[in-house]
Amino acid sequence: MYLLSQSPKTGAEIIDDIERLTEGWWRPSPGSVYPMLKEMEAEGVVKRREDGKYELLQSIGSLWKGIIAPRDVEGILTEMESYIMYLEDLQRRDKTQLSKHKEKLRELANKLADLLSSI
Repeated sequence: MYLLSQSPKTGAEIIDDIERLTEGWWRPSPGSVYPMLKEMEAEGVVKRREDGKYELLQSIGSLWKGIIAPRDVEGILTEMESYIMYLEDLQRRDKTQLSKHKEKLRELANKLADLLSSI
């Protein structure tokens, strides 16, 4: 959505821009981008123009509220799982990326352990 807030783009342009923005770390597949665009179009968030470019129909600010915060515990846990999977991928690719955050990770792990023990 951020990319579409900048200018209308084709799915291929979105894929290329994501790869560029992540400095080559991630290039989403067409199988993930196009279904998402189709779903966003069905929900009235974007419109596919005659030139094949998708344009955002709502301001990103109005959409952001529902995207940033999960609305229930299940949503929060799903979001946390996604971040953990991302961190695991980073660790497999380059151990130095996480090593400088070891103390913060330990602090978070301890907080989760405390929470779990109190249930």
